[in-house]
Amino acid sequence: MPIILSMQKHRQTYKKFRSLPIGCWVENNPFAPINSLVFFLCNFIHCDSLEAREGLGTLTCSIPASLRSGKNTRLAIFHYGKYFVGAIVVALSFCLENLALAQDADERPFRVFQPDIAPWGDKDSRDGFIVKIVETAFERAGVDHKVVYAPWKREQAAVQQRGYAFMAPLTRLQKREPLYQWIAPVNVSYLQLVTPNPVLAKLDIPDLIDLPIAARLESPAQYTSEHLGFKAITLVENEEVAARLMRASRVTLWMQRGLPGGWAYWKAGGDNGDLHIVKRWTTPEQYLVASLDVPHPVIHKLRTVLDEMRLSGEMDKIKQSYFDAPLDCELLLACISSEE
Repeated sequence: MPIILSMQKHRQTYKKFRSLPIGCWVENNPFAPINSLVFFLCNFIHCDSLEAREGLGTLTCSIPASLRSGKNTRLAIFHYGKYFVGAIVVALSFCLENLALAQDADERPFRVFQPDIAPWGDKDSRDGFIVKIVETAFERAGVDHKVVYAPWKREQAAVQQRGYAFMAPLTRLQKREPLYQWIAPVNVSYLQLVTPNPVLAKLDIPDLIDLPIAARLESPAQYTSEHLGFKAITLVENEEVAARLMRASRVTLWMQRGLPGGWAYWKAGGDNGDLHIVKRWTTPEQYLVASLDVPHPVIHKLRTVLDEMRLSGEMDKIKQSYFDAPLDCELLLACISSEE
């Protein structure tokens, strides 16, 4: 993964005004803290060029490296004028450290963001049927990785920012399509609108749009609620927050995922038998996704393993093993495949 530090070149201007600050930036830089140090160095180092080549080569002061072509991994800092030995030592240390990171980027472990949404996954037990499916796939594919549990929105942001990362499960929607690499389905779920009021459960959607409703943010729950025209939507981080709002009578309606919603309501001290379904919707399959910087060979290995697990029925068996009662067919990938 190349890291290239370059500058805005105005050669004639620098001949007249050598002390002008240099505008610098970092391209394809996965290390956010580098940016601050880069700007510091650009303003205090005075050297024709400072270059550390791929393979940790030598430091040189010569013509600007940005004027030469080549595919070598380069980290260069430019300024016209005299240089200071102390500044160069600091800069060289900075170059070598980050070139080593860049050069071995493909060898460092990937981050896998697992769901903290039971029964998909749980950070305390570090278990759940999505966790089990994803971990099995990574082990069989031989992909080194580090498991991370984080809030839903933070997980999406980390993967979108090309952090050598994966997350699951994520519903495949058109608006999300360009943000990730979609590896393979790992789950199928449904969306449903529920209420503790049996009278309201018999009404049509247009008769309910003025009532307060809870929905998980940046998810099909939010998008569906907005599409239906609900006017008082409370967006929440996860289903557990929505469950507590409903238990406290802060909302009258809840747009939820069936299994995680039921689990969250039970955890909040509620009885799922008290929730009445107004309407249920099918949604697209939920995928294991990767950030755009994950190499294609890694994507291919994981996709191959996951496809085999799905077609053999292993995914459905793992999912069913987490429940005492048989799951409805609409919650099993085999049923979706047979319909296709």
